[in-house]
Amino acid sequence: MSKQGRVCTIDGVRYESEYAAAKALGISALALRHRLRSPNFPECTSSHHPKININPRGQSCIINGIRYVSETGAARTLGISLSSLLFRLRSSNYPEYVSQYRPKEERRRHSIPCSIGGVEYRSIENAARNLGISDTSLRTRLASVDFPDYVCADIPKKPPKPLKYTVRGKLYRTLQEVANEEGVTRERIRQKMNSPSHPDYISADIPKRPPPPSKYMVKGKPYKTMKEIAKAEGLDMMRIRHRITDPSYPEYQRLYKRRT
Repeated sequence: MSKQGRVCTIDGVRYESEYAAAKALGISALALRHRLRSPNFPECTSSHHPKININPRGQSCIINGIRYVSETGAARTLGISLSSLLFRLRSSNYPEYVSQYRPKEERRRHSIPCSIGGVEYRSIENAARNLGISDTSLRTRLASVDFPDYVCADIPKKPPKPLKYTVRGKLYRTLQEVANEEGVTRERIRQKMNSPSHPDYISADIPKRPPPPSKYMVKGKPYKTMKEIAKAEGLDMMRIRHRITDPSYPEYQRLYKRRT
C-alpha cells in the first residue's frame, strides 16, 4: 500500500488515505505527516506514523494565556526573533512566557532587583529598558556615589575617587570634571597640567616638565623670547632683533649660537 493510501484519523474523522485527508484540510501531504507524528497535534493520529519527539523549536508554548503549537510560530506571530523568544521562555523576568520544555532558570546577573529614584524594579534589565539606557550604564550608576538615588543591595557603592587635580585653588577628582568646567577638551587640560607656563594647574600624577632655558640676556636680565624683551623694553620686535644682532648694543646678548 502506498503512503497516500494509508488510513489516518483527524479530529475523529477517518480518512482512507493521507492524500484525501490533506486535501480535505487544505494542507500539503508533508504538513499532514508532520502533524501525524507531532505530539502537539493529538487529534491527528495514524498507525503508520507513531508520535515522536520533534525538535524543541516545534514544541508548544503559552504566552499571555494564548497557546501556540510551536515556538517558531509564536515568535513569528509576536514579531520577535526565535532566540529572543527562547530567552523569555527561560527567563524568570517573563512569567507570562511558559513552556514545559523550557524550565525557568535561576536568577542571573540582570535579574538583580534595584531601586531608581524610589521606584522598585524587579531587575537591572527591566530598569535599564524603562530608563532608556544600557545595562552597563545602569550598573555604573548603581555603583557610583554620584547617583545616590540609584540603589542596589547586590552592588555596593564604590568609594569616591581622591581629589587629585587643583585648578586656581579648586579641587577636582578627574580631568573630565576640569574640562567640563573650563569648556575645553581633556587633552588640553592635561597639557596645562604638564606645562610650567600654567602654575595654577597642579596634578598629583602629571608632573610639570622643566621650563625652557633662557635664550637672551638684556641688561643683565634673562629672557626666553624676543617677545618678552619687546614687552619689557617697550619696543617693537624688529628693533629688538636688530639690537641683538648689532655689536654696538653689548647689553643685548644671545645666550645660544644660531644654527647656520
